[in-house]
Amino acid sequence: MGPVSTTEFSVISPHAGFAVMKMSALLNASYERSPLILERFPESPKALRSTFPNIDPTRYRGIDRCPLCEHPIPDPGWSATPEHRALDDRDVAARVRMLDFVGRWNKDYFGSVRCVVPTVENARELASFLETPSQYEIVRLSQSSPGEVCIADRDLGFDIGYWGSDSYSIICDSAIWPRWHGPYDDALPEHAIRLGELNPNCLFQTHEAADRFRSWYRMQDWAEQEGEPGEFCIIKVETVCAW
Repeated sequence: MGPVSTTEFSVISPHAGFAVMKMSALLNASYERSPLILERFPESPKALRSTFPNIDPTRYRGIDRCPLCEHPIPDPGWSATPEHRALDDRDVAARVRMLDFVGRWNKDYFGSVRCVVPTVENARELASFLETPSQYEIVRLSQSSPGEVCIADRDLGFDIGYWGSDSYSIICDSAIWPRWHGPYDDALPEHAIRLGELNPNCLFQTHEAADRFRSWYRMQDWAEQEGEPGEFCIIKVETVCAW
């Protein structure tokens, strides 16, 4: 894929921005050797792949990929571990610089951890401060509107989750790297059918397909619950060339 011109992403909007995401192959390997899996659910990865044969977690390109943010997010399955706490000493320069783009916590903002910056130039500068930049990619995220579809080569697909913070995805947490709200066993067959429309990036190809899954998911008693109506946003993900 060729470079994407900065001018293609020149509009600054509260409904769109850029994030520096970790590569999914690294996250999947970390998940499979995490305490959550090895100590509690050792059969989970094999069962997931059997239930969702169309999903390759190493190809997931959505929002729930431990993006760079002001407070480090642990790899899936490593929450509240010594390895999680050790992240405070990693990528400090990048996280400090990020505060210049998003505002300093306790001064300009008090709320969820933020992972989206306004411009692609901001994202590229942050990536230049990373200790291991080859482990990350820059993506553009935007709140999707009805009728949107993936057309351009840079369009990766549509994810569903919280906008601009916490990087939580209901696709990822229910079928790729479940940590908080995985489906009950008796829900798995229908769940697999509902995710049958995912593309090779483990994302939906259209806004409408994502909306259908979101509507079904909201009715499941095992699922994550929205704190307020509309909290689960449909988010379009687009790739950006390496810095």
